[in-house]
Amino acid sequence: MLKNAQIVPYIPVADVARARKFYEEKVGLKPKEEYAGGVIYECGSGSWVFVYPSAGAGTSKASTAFWAVNLTFAIRLDDCG
Repeated sequence: MLKNAQIVPYIPVADVARARKFYEEKVGLKPKEEYAGGVIYECGSGSWVFVYPSAGAGTSKASTAFWAVNLTFAIRLDDCG
């Protein structure tokens, strides 16, 4: 199932307002939705990216990507052993 699922990049940031200014004014992305203190930007070909607040921004302690799957079939990787 995961081999066919879309990957959704997550971008951890320390300052969401500053990141929004950059992604919207410099990169030209348009916000699609605000979610969990962050913002989702729609990109080309139906892809999207999630910019979110994280104390782990700038470190390797933050999430960076997730598979976009139907929650009916989602499993926790912890349950795989």
